[in-house]
Amino acid sequence: MAFDLYSKNNLILIDAVQALLREIGLAVAPCPEYSEVDRVLKLEDSLPQFGVKIVGDLGELGREWEHLDPADGFIKGDGGPLRLLLIANNGAGASPQGRLEFEKIPSRTVKFLADRHTVAITTQTLARIHQLCSEMRQDPKRIFSRIYSHPGGVFQL
Repeated sequence: MAFDLYSKNNLILIDAVQALLREIGLAVAPCPEYSEVDRVLKLEDSLPQFGVKIVGDLGELGREWEHLDPADGFIKGDGGPLRLLLIANNGAGASPQGRLEFEKIPSRTVKFLADRHTVAITTQTLARIHQLCSEMRQDPKRIFSRIYSHPGGVFQL
């Protein structure tokens, strides 16, 4: 029963992330030719550039992720190479003052990503990107180009 709940929560997270990406004007598509990722994100009309994997908790990346071990930060598939982008929820709890506080990403996780030249953003960062694009009319392709060229680790605005 718990597995079914986890699966449903992950599908909800995938749908929410996909909706935000589309709302800011990016092309998001399913990706049957890339089994390792949830969606393909296109910055240009013809070339897929990101393989997006959406995870529930960035702090829990570990051995089970070693199969996603692209030494150069790219995954290979029938559709050509894609830059791997992890979009992850990071947990939140109440601070001693009663405010909502997001958990810090463990340094071992940042090192794990950097060693694999894999870039990740949190759902907080995605929400900030959404805000910048919606309210301040920033170009999402420009922001995601910066993410694309990030050397690996956690990208933050």
